[in-house]
Amino acid sequence: MPTATSIDTGAEHLACWVTVVGQRLHQLPTANPHVLLAHAMSGFLAIGRASMALLTTSANPTDIRDHDLVFEITADAERWLTDAATEPIVNQITDRGEHIQRYLSPVALDTVAKARLRRCAQTTAIHTRDLLARIDTAPDASDEIRDVARDLAARANVIATVYAEDPQQLLSMSSR
Repeated sequence: MPTATSIDTGAEHLACWVTVVGQRLHQLPTANPHVLLAHAMSGFLAIGRASMALLTTSANPTDIRDHDLVFEITADAERWLTDAATEPIVNQITDRGEHIQRYLSPVALDTVAKARLRRCAQTTAIHTRDLLARIDTAPDASDEIRDVARDLAARANVIATVYAEDPQQLLSMSSR
């Protein structure tokens, strides 16, 4: 059974990993749209891991509904991106997630850890959305890739809204 210290360490590792993924997405240079889609998948994977940890440690029905919605969105996004991006690129970019996820056992997270994980997932969702918006405007992206990027950007925006402390503020920012 994990101790409180191992839970805290696991939550910290997961929050740091989700944050690093988001920062990497935010700083990516312009690249081939398929490569950018593969990177977007790493954002959805990180958010999915965070939402699963939050889902399995929540007792509040509203929180459970929110985390379940986010997890379903990330699972759909992973399926779409596996079809849209080339498998070797996706595997090369996303393999670290499985290693990091094992640090966190779904036993318990305190309120502070849950809030931090939500904020990290929200920030990563925003960076993922912004990356996908760049793909939509890339001159060398096919119509199919643009459609996928547009749809997934909308999904990332839903995640960012679900995890926002003030969803109305986020929605008004995204419509600009």
